[in-house]
Amino acid sequence: MRSRLNARYLDDCAIGDIVDVVVEDFFRVVDLGRQFGLELNLSKCEALFLQEELPLLGARLPPEGIPSTMDAKTATLRLLASRLGILPAHQGFFILRNCFAAPKVTYILQCAPVWSRPDKLREFDEV
Repeated sequence: MRSRLNARYLDDCAIGDIVDVVVEDFFRVVDLGRQFGLELNLSKCEALFLQEELPLLGARLPPEGIPSTMDAKTATLRLLASRLGILPAHQGFFILRNCFAAPKVTYILQCAPVWSRPDKLREFDEV
């Protein structure tokens, strides 16, 4: 891979560089996959051009993207919490624990500088 940004985790990959280098690396991945009988699911692939809120696996990396990321997660939690009251406590807790995608929230908290926006963290905690 020639791309300067070359990050992988399990079956996810992010590459970044000038367009020509990224395209070359993308086709290299496609060709290598075919040699092993693997095929990319193109419906799960996306190409992003440098922008203010660059998402990487759901975490907006630049500080400017933190408010929108945290707002989206807080809105999801708020909606879920509003519906939990109609369930028995044990079932509600199970759904909260298993359906809110806690690993994704943990990932965002670890990968994005959310500490720089204590107001957004406080709002999330309050919900």
